[in-house]
Amino acid sequence: MFKSKRARWSALIAAAAVIVLAIGFWPGKAGRSPGSVFAAAIERIQTAKTIVCRISAAYTGAGVTMQQTGRLEVSSDYGSRCELGTGGTTSIITYGPLQGPTTTVTPLTRSYTVTDMTALAGPGQKSPGGESVEAFMLALRKLKGQASRELGQATVDGVASLGYEISGEVLGLGPAAGVRSELWVDASTSLPVRYLAEIPMPATDDGNVGTVQVIYDQFQWDTPLDASRFTPDIPADYTRVEAKAPAVDEAALIKALGNYAELAGKYPPALDAATIATDLASAIGTRLGNAAVRGEKGPDQQELAQKAIEIGSGFAFYQQLVNEHRSPEYFGKTVSPGQKEPVLVRWKTPDGQWRVIYGDLHAETIAQ
Repeated sequence: MFKSKRARWSALIAAAAVIVLAIGFWPGKAGRSPGSVFAAAIERIQTAKTIVCRISAAYTGAGVTMQQTGRLEVSSDYGSRCELGTGGTTSIITYGPLQGPTTTVTPLTRSYTVTDMTALAGPGQKSPGGESVEAFMLALRKLKGQASRELGQATVDGVASLGYEISGEVLGLGPAAGVRSELWVDASTSLPVRYLAEIPMPATDDGNVGTVQVIYDQFQWDTPLDASRFTPDIPADYTRVEAKAPAVDEAALIKALGNYAELAGKYPPALDAATIATDLASAIGTRLGNAAVRGEKGPDQQELAQKAIEIGSGFAFYQQLVNEHRSPEYFGKTVSPGQKEPVLVRWKTPDGQWRVIYGDLHAETIAQ
């Protein structure tokens, strides 16, 4: 059972990387202005040369809580480094450079994953890191919208603070999955005190519903950080797992839908980043957990890493259609894998016709 829980938690951390694929390219919608305090806090986050903070990530569900704590370092010169562990033992270290592939070191399995997302970068853009739990803080570094609403005053960590809610939609994650975050700001200095993000997990086959919560606090600003902190330190006997994102196009979307159906036994209920990440994490976690209970090896790390990043590329193509106002429509809630006639996805082509992908993943163009 212990192995099952650890496998499920690891799957949640890994699948959360899918979220970042969306954050890096598809900024959220602007909301109403929450006032100068919030604006000053966001400006501090976005202009700091370095940010160092404590990070805590917890999964609660099915009567259990799994928690990890660690340290996040973000540098405008070198990228990001996030280290998490339990009981003084490091379980995962993620290195996200400003350019090039992200490296995730997992001492538990004595392996490291190299994730190349170069194909996802648009013209003039840098290739994003593949961070997981640190994704929300990095999203604030790119935030273009405003807070969703004010939460009022409260004492947070002994500091008189003003609170602001930032929805998943404002963060660029889409509105469907209920992702939300709170930023609490020192009322006198306008410096962030605590940032909390919550991701509701879809119900599993046994009806359990969980929540992933990530908290950032104990902030330090513009602390000098050595470049070596952001260079992966990998023991010689660790196994390398590599994943590379395909080009963002229709083929990527078809591949992504096929991968998702293979891993989850269904199509995603919606094509927004938060829904994909949380629903996929639940499915992978269940699959890994069941394999552990039966004493089986479970899905191969290399396979899971590659399939996850391919799903991210497919999602990016759908978001591209949204941004280009191509009237994309998705019907994954009502279409099952293998169905030949039901329309799974459709969008308008530049000449006014419909491009359609069906439940069995064959595609055709239909005149309007």
